[in-house]
Amino acid sequence: MEKLRFAPYRKINRRNISTAEIAITAFGAACWCVLIKDMFGLSFDLSGENMGTFGGSLIYIWNRIAETIGNACYVLLPKFEGASGSGVLFLPVIFVAAALIQYLILKSKCIWLAAVPAVCIGILCGAFELSAGEVGIFLLMVTVVPVLACTAGGYEGFGKNMVFLALVIAISAGLWNLPALSDLTEKTGTASQISRAACELAADSFYGHNPLLSGDLTQRQRNREEGTAMEVTMTKPVSMYLRGFVGDIYTGDSWQALSASSYYNRTDLMYWLRQRGFDPLGQLGQAGTLTETMAGGSSDMSGENTVEIKIRDADRRYAYLPYEVDGSSISRGKDWGGSFVTPVKGARLSSYSYRTGQNATALWTDIAAGIFSMAGRTGQLDDYLEEESYYNEYIYSSFTYISDSDKALLSEYIGGAGDQSKGHVDYKEAINRIRDYLRSDFIYTENLGEVSVDADGALETFFKEKKGYDVQFATAAVMMFRYYGIPARYVEGYLITPQDAAGMESGKAAEIPLERAHAWPEIYIDGTGFVPIEVSPLYMGVMEEADMNTGISNNTLIRPFDGASQGALGSSDLQLGGDDNSHADISYMIFMYVFFALLLLAALLWIGKKASGRIRITVRRRRLFVDGPPKTAVSAMFSYMESHELPVTDRARELGNKAAYSRSQMTEDDRSEMAGLMKKAKKEKRKNEKNSKISARRSITGGRSHGFIRLQPKDTGEQS
Repeated sequence: MEKLRFAPYRKINRRNISTAEIAITAFGAACWCVLIKDMFGLSFDLSGENMGTFGGSLIYIWNRIAETIGNACYVLLPKFEGASGSGVLFLPVIFVAAALIQYLILKSKCIWLAAVPAVCIGILCGAFELSAGEVGIFLLMVTVVPVLACTAGGYEGFGKNMVFLALVIAISAGLWNLPALSDLTEKTGTASQISRAACELAADSFYGHNPLLSGDLTQRQRNREEGTAMEVTMTKPVSMYLRGFVGDIYTGDSWQALSASSYYNRTDLMYWLRQRGFDPLGQLGQAGTLTETMAGGSSDMSGENTVEIKIRDADRRYAYLPYEVDGSSISRGKDWGGSFVTPVKGARLSSYSYRTGQNATALWTDIAAGIFSMAGRTGQLDDYLEEESYYNEYIYSSFTYISDSDKALLSEYIGGAGDQSKGHVDYKEAINRIRDYLRSDFIYTENLGEVSVDADGALETFFKEKKGYDVQFATAAVMMFRYYGIPARYVEGYLITPQDAAGMESGKAAEIPLERAHAWPEIYIDGTGFVPIEVSPLYMGVMEEADMNTGISNNTLIRPFDGASQGALGSSDLQLGGDDNSHADISYMIFMYVFFALLLLAALLWIGKKASGRIRITVRRRRLFVDGPPKTAVSAMFSYMESHELPVTDRARELGNKAAYSRSQMTEDDRSEMAGLMKKAKKEKRKNEKNSKISARRSITGGRSHGFIRLQPKDTGEQS
């Protein structure tokens, strides 16, 4: 009689490494080396000067990654000295590591492991705009080989694995080309709208509500909501413009900040300026303090006012800061080129504090005049003007752009661009002309209704409809200032009015309502900094304004930028921030990090191999128990009980022997009964093991409970 008992699964394939496996492993590792070499620009230079160490190559790769991520996302990673682009010593180590990983993938026989390297590289290339170039075909080869090795016997298994391989290649190729896909999405109107709506919804849920929507010019109605935007506490209450979002680029229907690469390429400049004491974020307050110091004044511009802000219903993407802020007091957040401050990636700004001085936005005409007309200049002022000249160049190169179509539009509606023979139109003249034009026949309304004109962009719509609210007025003013040659930006934030400041007490929190949200233009005054210019009719006279008849009236054009002085600052003088000695032990550190990372990866692959084997056995066993023929299933369950030393009852033994040695057919009821008996046997085994452990513990402790001796009173025979 044929024995039908189920044979427990045993490992097979315990064989030596074959020649084919060695060849596959070596080929895959070589492909990885070529891929890494081309991605990071390594070479095989054998000269003594350029043949770097292993650590030097890793530093070189790290610096390349930091540069790429910085340009793509403005994520500032430290760079280190001692980098070398030679891969003579580095790539052999990578070859050995890649060979080890490749071999573990081959031996695991897990097809999904073969897809991990391709997908990871795809994500890296797509997210950070790294380029694998033509060598990407090698990555596909590295993927193909393990997949073929993992193929189960027969044409059926081969076909399934080839389908899987095709999907991996398609997904990886798509990830490699994420930037191109994103460009295509931006050109598609519907997809762009859906993407923008999803981003706005996610931002609102995470960062909080923003009444002004960060430069969105498509809103036809001003959001006037009740509620508290923030709580502000000052040691010396004063009125302030709290600058939040700053728009640099006009797109026709929105304002956007400069690209991440623009800010990143100026990182060295900003670091150098701050090292020299120049504060781009609070330049206006710094200029005011400098002029007051030289004049022997005593006004509070020195940053002795401490401000604490707790965000309630305002947007937590931005730190709302005044123009007079002391930039050195900002400890939380990331500074975007002195324009605005945001939290670190993935965080929110809920509360923060900083130092500031008095409201210098009402004194900027006097400050600007004092900077260049102060008698007896000191070395401190000369240093400030030298540093400002470099910042001045950045400002004029970044915030004066206006397209040809917008120039033609402005020429049609406001006439000529004025006299710019000295660099730009006189500040006073430009401000008065823009204010007079916007007050002439424009209506301030916060409900624009449906678009009633055929126009290309928000600016043309505003000029044709001649109505809008502070967002439209600010947009038009920024473009008009640029048309006159003056650097200008679009700003959103909140106002602390003189009325609000009068009702505040020193050291006590005051609520700033959401209705204080406001949009305004700001212009750059040479040598002085950015200042807000009020152009919206509803807000005229709400904040203190500088006297245009004093100060700057004596300096129609303060100073055009002198590009000849640029040579005073060499590239070697611009150093990225960080400890100069931080590179001393970096080679050893990076080597250890890479070593442990590879060790961890190998451990994960080994664990995955073991786990996948156990999962396959479990799935196979359950499939046999449930889906197999009743006779085979009952016999297999009985063999499982015996092999795992489960307590076997007489009924279980009877069913098992009947299935294994009898010609009688087994029914589904027999299968169910045997499954129930096996389940009870497992419970009984666990119970017996638990009782055995308790008994063993009690025998060791001599009957004591939890290791403590129970003290019994001694029987003395006396009655209490």
